[in-house]
Amino acid sequence: MDLNSYSQSEFPQSLLLHLYDELTESQPIVSLKDYENFLVRWGMEPKQAQLCCSRIRNEHGGHISREDLCEGLNFSPEQPTGLHEVEILCRDMPNKKSESIQMIVLNAIKNSASRKDLVTQIKQKVEKVYGPQWNVFVANGGYWSICTHKPGGNLVFVYRGIVYGVYQTPEHDDKRDAARRASRSASIAITSSH
Repeated sequence: MDLNSYSQSEFPQSLLLHLYDELTESQPIVSLKDYENFLVRWGMEPKQAQLCCSRIRNEHGGHISREDLCEGLNFSPEQPTGLHEVEILCRDMPNKKSESIQMIVLNAIKNSASRKDLVTQIKQKVEKVYGPQWNVFVANGGYWSICTHKPGGNLVFVYRGIVYGVYQTPEHDDKRDAARRASRSASIAITSSH
């Protein structure tokens, strides 16, 4: 096939990842500019290649990793079945951990009769796997949220029109902070029950 015969719609995420993998076969370290130029060589319009590359995190001195690319494309090549309907809104955790937590949530959805049971089941399973101090929320419609979370411990996504959030609270030694967190959690629970 002629390199110039690809249309813009023929650059699915799997092809974009494949092209990155091909580029890494010939050079172990790939710069964002090298990748952008490679996309153009494959027939992608320069502005489209620039837009595509603008979504990729570039925190490694101009070089990108496979994980950076997958995150920028919102694509996981080995994504478990069922996660294709998930839309990530916010994530501060490694991709595989994120996918595991998504699977925990989706399994809990199948097994829970009520939203209260759902958040309890998710919290228990996540804490069993990843340790204590995890928080869970489920919201449909609009929502606003500000939370303090441990680095690498935050995930918010939409599945079938409902927003699911899972985040880990940082540890504090100060007992006053613990009491304030407990009262704040209680007031959120009371507010949300109305």
